Amino acid sequence: MIIFLILIANVFSQIYIPQDNDTWETVTPEELNWCVEEIEKLDEFLFEKNTRAFIILKDGKIVYEKYFYNFHRDSSWYWASAAKTLTATLIGIAIEENKIDLFDKTSKYLGEGWTSLSSEKEDLITIHHQLAMTTGLDETTNPNNEEIPEKLTYLTDAGQRWFYYNSPYTLLHNVLESAYSQNLNIITNQKIKNKINMQGFWLGSLFFSKPIDAARFGLMIMNNGKWGDESVIDFNLEYPNMMTESTSELNPAYGYLWWLNGKNKYMQPGIDFTFNGRIVSNADDNMFMAAGKNDQRIYIDRKNGLVVVRMGEAADESVLALSGFDNQLWEKINNLVCNTKSVEKLPTFYHNSQNLYDELEGKDFQVYDLNGKVIDINSVNSLKNKLENGIYIIKIHSKTSIETIKIIKN
Repeated sequence: MIIFLILIANVFSQIYIPQDNDTWETVTPEELNWCVEEIEKLDEFLFEKNTRAFIILKDGKIVYEKYFYNFHRDSSWYWASAAKTLTATLIGIAIEENKIDLFDKTSKYLGEGWTSLSSEKEDLITIHHQLAMTTGLDETTNPNNEEIPEKLTYLTDAGQRWFYYNSPYTLLHNVLESAYSQNLNIITNQKIKNKINMQGFWLGSLFFSKPIDAARFGLMIMNNGKWGDESVIDFNLEYPNMMTESTSELNPAYGYLWWLNGKNKYMQPGIDFTFNGRIVSNADDNMFMAAGKNDQRIYIDRKNGLVVVRMGEAADESVLALSGFDNQLWEKINNLVCNTKSVEKLPTFYHNSQNLYDELEGKDFQVYDLNGKVIDINSVNSLKNKLENGIYIIKIHSKTSIETIKIIKN
């Protein structure tokens, strides 16, 4: 994995939160020392992979926002199973408000006989098992993911098997509606959308929104459940952190409806087989994501201050829901930042070279160290007198282009 040298900000970075729908601050790729040629490669890759919308937030600010195939910022798209993370968050809020207990029997909310199981076996299934995909219900008797008791049949005791089964998941919507005595759209509006200026709506079990609203949701989660001074879900409590921790050794790469990177093995949706290694080897170990059909994604990387949203048609023809696309994409994201290999190829000047000062005289430029930190030097005179020994990158701005050079002081 290529390591970010400049894009990375640690988890303690100040995160920007937009306060209204009309204003969202940006940061330019140049300020982050992104390589222009790599941005162009990312554009081409996203287009080739049937992307409709792609957004990268850095510490909350928009650094990359592109739309393809006549899609635009006000276009809506379905989240598919990425919306499971909305449901997981709503369950957490309901737990915080004492409307639900994580280990309540599901039958408390859906009534006895919500499955075709015996009372003894049905009572083993809790909210926890629905969130963790470990209900033990048999997906093979329900190919159309119906939610009626006769289709919800026994395979094994709850907690004994992991399988990505949508019917027990979608019944969590019924659990929420029972707990609040309101429909799912009203609950979502009150508990999340109104608090973060988010738009979107549920249509059956599918959630639709603009891509920028998916970015809002991801940003709120990255910011530990806060939106400015508003607490949407309290990450000081146990459940919100459990959402993005392994819920079972059966599939350690799955939390409560969130996918987790950095684990030593994982299972795929629809496949009763365990794969070795991480889901996305090119992403940070602590990255977690909302993942839906046809490569709908919200990636959250707290360590590096990144929220990445991808919406569109399927990126490729892979039968695997978690495909090589994720890994290819993160390679492109990693390459956005001018790394040491690209630095070696830059035109090089020594600090005491008059040619350097002739090159910079009268021009607008910025100086970076190799960790991406902007050095407080903005004139030729300060460059001559204030720069410490080391290797630096200088970006020289003109009206039509940006030239990047390397300087060495020793």
